[in-house]
Amino acid sequence: MKILSTGIDIVEVKRIKSLYLTYGKRFLGKILNIDEADRLENKGKSFYQSLAARIAAKEAIYKALNSYDPRLAPKWKDISIYNQDNGSPSASFNFTLDFGATIALSISHADNYAVASAILLRED
Repeated sequence: MKILSTGIDIVEVKRIKSLYLTYGKRFLGKILNIDEADRLENKGKSFYQSLAARIAAKEAIYKALNSYDPRLAPKWKDISIYNQDNGSPSASFNFTLDFGATIALSISHADNYAVASAILLRED
């Protein structure tokens, strides 16, 4: 596999919590698709950390794609973050990466911060 580009982002959980408490579901509707929002509803006490982590993941993916090709500028809802059966994060897109690339994604969060790293890869 060849690394084409990378992206990383860190998000402060209290900032996301403040936005959610101010704008509620309207805020979620601008950033998450319906399936993502439904999955977050089940997160309980880690809701804000999980929301911040998904925002960081989408931003990291945007940075990886856009630094490889500035014409690749997906909107928030063009990217969907979900967990695979084994719990590891993954992303799907409502567009095609027609140059044979995939995204390797890593997400982590603690009480105050969420961070994500995205690596744009292609088979040699």
